[in-house]
Amino acid sequence: MTYMVEYYDIMSTLPDNKIDRLPEALWASGGVDQRSRELTPLYIEHFHGPMASRLMTAHPFWEVIIVCDGEGEMKTRYPFSLRPGVISLMPPRMAHNEVSTGVMEILWIGLRGSRLDHLPRNYPLVAQSSDCLRSALTCWKVARNMYGKIGTEIDGLTLVLFAHLRQALAANGNINAHHLEQAVGYLQAHYHEEIDVPALATLCGYSEGYFYRAFKQLTGKTPIQYLTAIRIQEALRWLEHSDFPINRIAAAVGFADQHYFARVIKQHTGRTPLAVRSSARLTS
Repeated sequence: MTYMVEYYDIMSTLPDNKIDRLPEALWASGGVDQRSRELTPLYIEHFHGPMASRLMTAHPFWEVIIVCDGEGEMKTRYPFSLRPGVISLMPPRMAHNEVSTGVMEILWIGLRGSRLDHLPRNYPLVAQSSDCLRSALTCWKVARNMYGKIGTEIDGLTLVLFAHLRQALAANGNINAHHLEQAVGYLQAHYHEEIDVPALATLCGYSEGYFYRAFKQLTGKTPIQYLTAIRIQEALRWLEHSDFPINRIAAAVGFADQHYFARVIKQHTGRTPLAVRSSARLTS
């Protein structure tokens, strides 16, 4: 299968002191038509084809990544699914790699400017927005024509794209794995309650299947395994340091069935709950 890459003056690695990849001739050398210090694009790149490379890349600048068509996965510290209309703002120096399940159409826009200074740099900002998609395509269509000094126009279109991204984030929240950390915190705080994992996945902006995979990549366990581990840890603490009846301890850590609780404890420790308690008292 063949694929096509269209780009303007892109380099695979860019030093910190030289990241201007769109030709400076697009902007006037001074006056009102000079490059914006608030927000300006460094490059606008379009790709259509399969994405199967395992190579992780990182840039010394911000990068907008927006999916026009196709589906896949963003490989990064906080992975997230890729589908039409998903836009992400990748922080500087964050390693990432897009992998598609088939043919994908995607746009990359490198950015710099003071509008980005206050944004978090430890995770990507991700939203789903048809407005962002239309704005990004407009940026690409204008840039590919390359007529006259259109830099100021491209800067303005980039500001519109950024405004749509902020609106989408405000309306829908960040759908990346920053919410996975919140999900972990939720499980730690509510382990004793009945947990609806599909609902938790929805809050993170993931399908249930993808939530399970992303959660395991972050914690090393599936959500159920992580929840069970917390419950076992708390149950052992109560068994070893309290006189509460075993059925009360089971209910207190989230096990509605005392017999199932006993099986889980034995699988984890090799002993029954009563034996765990007896052993703790002998060694105390």
